Amino acid sequence: MNIVNPAGAVAGYGLDLLRWLERSGVDEVEFQRCMSRAESLAYPNKNGMVLSESITKADNRLQQLKQGHLPLSLTFSQALGRLLVREPDLCYMTSTTACLLQYHDLAYTASALTSVVLDRGGHEEETKYTYEPWRASIRAVIVKVVESIFLNITNAGHQTDAIPQELAGLHVHVLDDTNFAAIAMQIQRASRNLLLKAEKFPGDIVLWILNHFAGTIEVYVGSARIYEANLGRHNKSLTIVVTDPCSDDHERCDGRTWPVELAEIIDGRPHRLVGGSSSENLTPCTYQRHKLYETENIMNNTQMSKQYYLDKGQQNETLHVARRIMKWLMEVPITTRDCYHLSEFCFKTETELDEDRDRLSELTISQIVYRSPRLLQVRTGQSSDTLPVFRRPESTGSLQNTDSEEWGPRDTPEEVLKNFPSAEALLEKMRQDCRCTNCRASGSSPRAVLASMSKNCRCTNCRASGGGFSQCKQGCRRYSAVLGLCTILSHAVADCLGVDDVSGDQDPKVMMSGVMTLIFEVIEEEVVRWDTWFMVAACIVTGRRSVFVGESEDSRAQSGTSLVGVQYGSLAVLATWLDFGAQPEVNGSFGLKVFDGVVQGIKDDVAFIQTEKGTTGQPSQFFTNMDLIQQPLGRVIETDDTPFVIQKAIFRGERGVHKLLVIVKVNDHLRIVDPTTSMVVVSRKCQSSVCEHRRLNPTLEQIQEKVGLMGPSTNVVTFGDIFACWEGRRGLFDKRPGIPLNHLSIVIDDIAKLNIALALSNGDIVLRDVRKCCLLCALDRCLELHSSAPSSTYSLLSYDIPSRGVVAKRRKIQVES
Repeated sequence: MNIVNPAGAVAGYGLDLLRWLERSGVDEVEFQRCMSRAESLAYPNKNGMVLSESITKADNRLQQLKQGHLPLSLTFSQALGRLLVREPDLCYMTSTTACLLQYHDLAYTASALTSVVLDRGGHEEETKYTYEPWRASIRAVIVKVVESIFLNITNAGHQTDAIPQELAGLHVHVLDDTNFAAIAMQIQRASRNLLLKAEKFPGDIVLWILNHFAGTIEVYVGSARIYEANLGRHNKSLTIVVTDPCSDDHERCDGRTWPVELAEIIDGRPHRLVGGSSSENLTPCTYQRHKLYETENIMNNTQMSKQYYLDKGQQNETLHVARRIMKWLMEVPITTRDCYHLSEFCFKTETELDEDRDRLSELTISQIVYRSPRLLQVRTGQSSDTLPVFRRPESTGSLQNTDSEEWGPRDTPEEVLKNFPSAEALLEKMRQDCRCTNCRASGSSPRAVLASMSKNCRCTNCRASGGGFSQCKQGCRRYSAVLGLCTILSHAVADCLGVDDVSGDQDPKVMMSGVMTLIFEVIEEEVVRWDTWFMVAACIVTGRRSVFVGESEDSRAQSGTSLVGVQYGSLAVLATWLDFGAQPEVNGSFGLKVFDGVVQGIKDDVAFIQTEKGTTGQPSQFFTNMDLIQQPLGRVIETDDTPFVIQKAIFRGERGVHKLLVIVKVNDHLRIVDPTTSMVVVSRKCQSSVCEHRRLNPTLEQIQEKVGLMGPSTNVVTFGDIFACWEGRRGLFDKRPGIPLNHLSIVIDDIAKLNIALALSNGDIVLRDVRKCCLLCALDRCLELHSSAPSSTYSLLSYDIPSRGVVAKRRKIQVES
């Protein structure tokens, strides 16, 4: 591959590169000029090659997954960030970016890398770069290169080795971009031994040296050697001397400049190559991925560091309140009743409970999520907080006709947190400790009637009265507390859906808005929406900087249903049930999987994936119920081996939304089937049957006796019959006359076939796992449900699902884009 000359590169890679240039808006000539100047300026050593090895392992892992079964077809990323790793003369750009992002943001990294490319030396007295007219054009290319490396490498979890343990205890200071570039380039050009002397520990340049210097390195703090390593075959040596190890009070050593210089040892004497000083305005921040709940790392990035002002004790109190709110949220009862007017995948909540209610038999949010959040296990010490976790204010009522895609004023932190006395007490405590003008003007804690009326009033005087949280700004402790609270809760939501680590590039406003909307929907709209929970978790995983906007309500009502995936660089976040492979149960249905790969058919760096509505009605206007072959009743215990083919196509819609079209072919029939619909049916229209008899085989006479009680319209159907005659969901699950709803399926042998059948059902379903329930008890269950609701009729779907390996051998799945 020839990145410097993409037009003359190998056909496949060259085409991918040219497509990237077009999508990124980078001029090809400017790109060639930049890459020509960037060639062979540095090379990663054995430590720096860890990054390339990590990417190779990820590609091999994806190749193995592709041989098995994936929710969607994934392919290897061909973005520039991944292509650069394979270029020997340019791969230092990826390793340098990865090193810098451990201590700096994207803007700094782009500036430093631009200075590296343009460096010509001459920094003996001071670090300076003369003005060059083409710096702007080169930096424009470098900005896109750094963004691509971040999206497809760093944000996907690939990084260089961290600072060694011997150096990890030192307080890290950082250089400005010009000093960093000057020192790095002089180290590369020098042929003799080197001495790097700094008053403070320059963590960013030391990390770069550890991943790019190919000789012997020694680190001294004062006169004590604390680290030594051989990083390559060169006989050069580099000695790093830190004169001041910093005191325990880091605030005293931050915010001031300190000298740093690089010298070459000639005849035993140092000759200065770079002389300069650090910037007093720079503090370390990390953009690497990190584990859930590591809020210190999140608060140290450039988005948070200017907005977060809480000490350790206040952070612990915020964590305590977040844990209480999350525990309450997990225990909120949910129901599938009274939600037939909602076509999306969701559950109704019941925040107001009767004291005599049997809570043991209720379904709660904790059961529908993939796993319990680890936040509930965090110890926050003893707390004097005796306030109830949730208490709806008397002045707050349910909000009707709220557009779920627009986060309006009713879901602001001030309005939502009024329902949580512990959170209000936390904010009041922060107000008393805060010295900002708004908090000083807020007055005492108890809410007076006049204050409540003023808050609801729209007159000029009341709107100008101030003092509320809505007027808090960056630097306010209450504002910091809400940011911290929402950050922890957003991590807990992602944890619930199966996320293990999060992006280091987080926008606090996205986390705050997402969490407030999620809780607002639970309290005020009384609904738990899959779309909202998925998007909050996806934003945390990927670092997506804006909430999902999607299509207009009219457009969405006519086509798409639920969100099932997000593509962000080389990260693909997909719903666990997207491939029709989920078990037909509500427990754990709110879950997602994260892959290092690109969904086939998506060319954009950022894309949302939404399922297309399934077709309703019979697949052919000439097909009627009279065309059904009447299956013998004895076949109800046989295994259905009807073959089927699933084809998936992705096409781009409006506002960056990609539509997933799932087409299923069975015999001579084609239908569009929506995976979301099967989950909706499972959550609202299915009953499972379990007994102790398990695989007991009844006689034909026993079957006939039970079936006779179900009525003369009961038919035995194959999967092919279901696919051909079931009409699918229409609007509010209306039951259309003409085709009998009392169907008994023969034993379905594939989980995908079972979910497809559920998506096409239009009535109530009784599910029977032949390993857990015998046929007679399942028929009794149908009769029992019918007697309790005579207007309803139940079809029985029996299934016996073998292992996935056996299924894969006889199932053919195609993905087209």
